[in-house]
Amino acid sequence: MPDTPNLLTPKQTAKILTVQVATLKMWRYRRKGPAYVRLASGDVRYPESNVQAYLEQSITVVGTKDQPVPKQSPKVGRARRRR
Repeated sequence: MPDTPNLLTPKQTAKILTVQVATLKMWRYRRKGPAYVRLASGDVRYPESNVQAYLEQSITVVGTKDQPVPKQSPKVGRARRRR
């Protein structure tokens, strides 16, 4: 019998990714974020391996020889209109 993956709830996954559960829901709607499965009951679960893979592909390292730290530019934006 093959090993069954460790399935995480959206709450557990949100904690690992340091996002809100609502963010995961929005990502599912937009087809972003880690891959998930929907159980026969309709519940959503995230295989732990998918969450780890998502974290690994999302890591951006700056300050290396190949990718220097970007210079900070002054924030320039539109002035807000007063009502």
